[in-house]
Amino acid sequence: MNVTTRHIFVAAVLAALLVAVVIVYCPGRGGDPYSGNPRKRLAAVAELRGRTDQASLRTLRRLSDDSEPRVAVAAVNAISSYSGKSSRILKEILAGSPSAPARGAAAAALGRCKDVDSRVLADALVTDKDPMVRAGAAKGLARRREGAALPELVAALEDPDARVRLWAITAIARTTALRFDYDAAADPGRQADKIKFIRETLRRRSGLR
Repeated sequence: MNVTTRHIFVAAVLAALLVAVVIVYCPGRGGDPYSGNPRKRLAAVAELRGRTDQASLRTLRRLSDDSEPRVAVAAVNAISSYSGKSSRILKEILAGSPSAPARGAAAAALGRCKDVDSRVLADALVTDKDPMVRAGAAKGLARRREGAALPELVAALEDPDARVRLWAITAIARTTALRFDYDAAADPGRQADKIKFIRETLRRRSGLR
């Protein structure tokens, strides 16, 4: 390799390294995970989605606690796309994130994680004080379709929030392949007979306690 060829080769290597640095540290399309502008943080989430390096995952985890719900939820959804890595982080978000929308999104996403016990979602459905989280837990259980969570799902038919009731009856239908006369938008206090019928039917068919 002569001097000219060597110089060209070195220049090409340096150019490639520069491009790599720009891609990693200077997000395209104006994304900035540290910006005070939520649109830039949201753009940063979109740019980080699909990356497999630990630095990107740590940044997404931080953004999942963002005060802007759109950013927090987008970060959770990006984390959920990480194969083999997401369930532990999603459980961490569900257990301790200050963002209720993020916790709800994490609960829903955990429904796709087969390595996570469905009791995690059933417990959140029963105990969490925020309806967004309870709705997310019911949505996650709708994805799991596991009969063990039917008692909690039936109890959720009396939840004060319509979103929780909607996902609870959806999860019951998907789990049992049964359709019941129940209106999630209506006051559950006026549907006591319908809820009792659902509970008794499932008790006969599946041993519901």
